[in-house]
Amino acid sequence: MQLKEIRSFEFRSKKYEIRVYTTKNGYKVAVYLDNKRVNPFIYNVDFETDSDFKDLDTNSYKHFMDLAQSDVEKRIWEKLLEIH
Repeated sequence: MQLKEIRSFEFRSKKYEIRVYTTKNGYKVAVYLDNKRVNPFIYNVDFETDSDFKDLDTNSYKHFMDLAQSDVEKRIWEKLLEIH
């Protein structure tokens, strides 16, 4: 895997990083805090699907970066843990 892009954001006074990696078949997106993944969520998209997003003048991994940030800000992982 090769690091393609990093987006930083702050939430509850903590600085997170959303990292996009290029893989053999597509992209992987995950969120990190202090160089550790904050949850088990990994957002994957293959190159074929990514090409469909290009028709919309965007990249699929950008969409997944937005989703990953939203999941942290909505505390989705913490809520799932509370349920179980």
